[in-house]
Amino acid sequence: MLTLPVFPTPVLRLPGLKKPVLELPVLKSPVLKLPRLKLPVL
Repeated sequence: MLTLPVFPTPVLRLPGLKKPVLELPVLKSPVLKLPRLKLPVL
């Protein structure tokens, strides 16, 4: 499961449009662990 969260982390840094989106997931720390929510976001 560690591989899944690690992947979206670098991907979010590349796209500038995703920068603001990072602020939302930051508040949802536990949500970030769930790959299901990350998949649709990407």
